[in-house]
Amino acid sequence: MINHKLVLSRHLLLEDYDKETKDRVIFNSQTGKRVKLSKEALKILEYFRTPCSTCELFEMVGVDHEKDRLLLKNIILTLVNENVLVRSSEEEQINIYNLLGGTNLVKPEKTFANCPFSKISDIALNSVAIIGIEIDFATTGKPGTRFGPFKIREASNRFISYDRDIFTLQNRGWFNADLNCEILKGVPFSDLGNIRCAMSENPSVIYDRCQNVAAEVFKAGAIPVFLGGDHSITAPLIKGYIEVFEDALVLIHFDAHTDLGEWSDNLPHHHGTMEM
Repeated sequence: MINHKLVLSRHLLLEDYDKETKDRVIFNSQTGKRVKLSKEALKILEYFRTPCSTCELFEMVGVDHEKDRLLLKNIILTLVNENVLVRSSEEEQINIYNLLGGTNLVKPEKTFANCPFSKISDIALNSVAIIGIEIDFATTGKPGTRFGPFKIREASNRFISYDRDIFTLQNRGWFNADLNCEILKGVPFSDLGNIRCAMSENPSVIYDRCQNVAAEVFKAGAIPVFLGGDHSITAPLIKGYIEVFEDALVLIHFDAHTDLGEWSDNLPHHHGTMEM
């Protein structure tokens, strides 16, 4: 950290301000983290409006004693851990999505069944990974399925909760009334968030992102559960699977139709076809 140049994250928002102490609560809109900063910490942050290393900071503020340097380093380390400061080098540049562990994912407002939010790099082998895809621009009917991931997560929190043993951290499972037994006992769950997308983006770019995320999760050895979103997300997710497992694919399709229809020459891509 000493030699790395650090810079303020682009995603910091002022959430609260104490007029008496001048303390501020800063919220990172992409990671969901909050940190309370004193006016002394804010003075330090001023130096990181432009990329600056810890060594350069020592020189600028005139810190010579080792005890003072250690104190300053600990403050900077805390700011890095809270994603207030991020590395500015090209290969480690923190953008909208890679703060969250992997490429192209942003934290959801709620996680599925209150399970832990996780980075792709931290998910356990054979765990269930929840991923939302908030798009409905391919629908030919009434839009609104982009709210699906949020609504599914919201509903899950009303009826079930991810219950882990306080000692082993193992999932205790859920009781299934039809089977009269606990199901998914010991199977870890994590919520990876939503695939990043913006209404102004080219849809093909978003589909490429869906494919990349799917491939990453499969490579990590997890079992992804994707929450849509309109039907057009199927094709890139299948491509992501094939990218990892080649032709080892069995597709079980539950629907009233096959999503392979061609309704119009002017609509080569829509939610009624998975072809891309």
